[in-house]
Amino acid sequence: MAVSLYAYVAKKQYEKKHLENIADQVDPAQVTETNNKLKFFAYLKDKPLAYESQDMPVTGIQFWLHLNQQYLPYLFTLVALFILTLLLTEPYHQQLDLTRLNPISKWRQALTEISAGLILLGGSFLVINLLMIIAATIFAGAGNLAFPYLTYKFVNGRMMTNFVACDNLILPIVVLQFLGLLFLVVLVRFLAKIFRAQLPTLLLALLLVLGVNVAVIAVPMLRKVSAWLPVTYLNAVDTVSGKLGMLYQNPQLNFRAGIIVLAGSIVIILVLTVIVEYTYQNSKA
Repeated sequence: MAVSLYAYVAKKQYEKKHLENIADQVDPAQVTETNNKLKFFAYLKDKPLAYESQDMPVTGIQFWLHLNQQYLPYLFTLVALFILTLLLTEPYHQQLDLTRLNPISKWRQALTEISAGLILLGGSFLVINLLMIIAATIFAGAGNLAFPYLTYKFVNGRMMTNFVACDNLILPIVVLQFLGLLFLVVLVRFLAKIFRAQLPTLLLALLLVLGVNVAVIAVPMLRKVSAWLPVTYLNAVDTVSGKLGMLYQNPQLNFRAGIIVLAGSIVIILVLTVIVEYTYQNSKA
């Protein structure tokens, strides 16, 4: 009896040590990825929906989301800054504002400039997205609005993942993208009012938008304040899905914060633009 008890205890100690060794070798990221895959397939089974790769989707709607998550937020922003710089610095000749010769009010001129920039960017962005969706739909089908999309959310300090239908994300994404485009327009217009020349306006715009985004990724300390930086929210898909909050470990990074920060930044920049115009006009008086 004593021998069998000793053998039993030895066996349990061996099992415990074996489990501890396994636990040391298990990668938490792999566990999370496996759990997410299980949730993904469970979602497809409940609907049911045809399987499509999450990493490389090909159907219209899913491809649109993937494009707006991985590429367009940065590539289109780069192109947008060039376009806006050319458009909004065009009225200046040797740092003289030729729009002052127009017989219209400053407010109407400001509205015209902002509307022109927004229409140009919005139209270009819309055309690019439509072309991509149409091309993907022709070759692989339209996709499904009920298809699952992985979302992240902090609950009591812990990151929780869940799959929701794509149609729950589309409207918030479009709203955040619109505010992001408007932010770019008013920012470049503000810089154009200060420098009144193309090169310094473009360089500072690139530094403030893309440079700050790179800095947030590279410098961990900046991630703590990333929720208060308007350029953080230019990636609308990752903001709405909560992926940015997960990557930066910042629970304040979400859709609601994006609306508040972008809208507030737009108002602040517009006020600063008025101050710059007023100061410049008085200095020339």
